[in-house]
Amino acid sequence: MRHEYKILLPLDIEGVVKSLALENYNNGLALVLEYFDGESLEKVINSSLKTDLNHFLLIAIQLADTLAALHQNQIIHKDIK
Repeated sequence: MRHEYKILLPLDIEGVVKSLALENYNNGLALVLEYFDGESLEKVINSSLKTDLNHFLLIAIQLADTLAALHQNQIIHKDIK
């Protein structure tokens, strides 16, 4: 949790959730992230992307741009959803 918090804190990349705080919670830690309104990529793929190529390409480009920005910050994401 501490490591993820440290990585996220300085980032200002569209498409990457912002880290707000790292709080003590019970006997552990809680990573507080900004709220974002969205749906899982799996849900989107299983619905509209099967029939709408333009929507698919828009999402693919956004994902590629976000990953490129992460890589420019020497971050490799291992759990994209």
